[in-house]
Amino acid sequence: MCLRVDKTKPEVADSEIVCYKVLVENNGNCRSPFYEFEYEIGKKYSDKREQVLEPCDDSPFWDCVYYGFHSYESYGDVNRLMELLYSNGEFIAELKNGGRFVVVKCIIPNGARYYRGQVDTGFLEEVSPDGSMPPGFVSDAIIIKEIL
Repeated sequence: MCLRVDKTKPEVADSEIVCYKVLVENNGNCRSPFYEFEYEIGKKYSDKREQVLEPCDDSPFWDCVYYGFHSYESYGDVNRLMELLYSNGEFIAELKNGGRFVVVKCIIPNGARYYRGQVDTGFLEEVSPDGSMPPGFVSDAIIIKEIL
């Protein structure tokens, strides 16, 4: 998963930015379905790695950001992603012992560095109804607020 961007430097949030993620929830524990990173509701997470821009593999017009907390701008887009994950056999195997995909509301906190661009999952380009890649963020900090 990467974020396609056309900016050379990250922005700094001057207020909280609402965003959304899909996580796997199992017995109150949440984790990312892509990288299996563990999250707790209400906790702030920071990624100290530099958000390095790299050329996108399939386009000379975009750069990609791979490191940081990926999130979606629109609840509708992240909800469609969750539906696609349920229909994908590779990800259904992730739902062991009663786990389920959930949409969580998140906050990119004031002062966090972030990029806004297009989320490229690498194989789920149909997330947006028109076939384009949906808008989203990569940030160096995120707060997981609640399961929706």
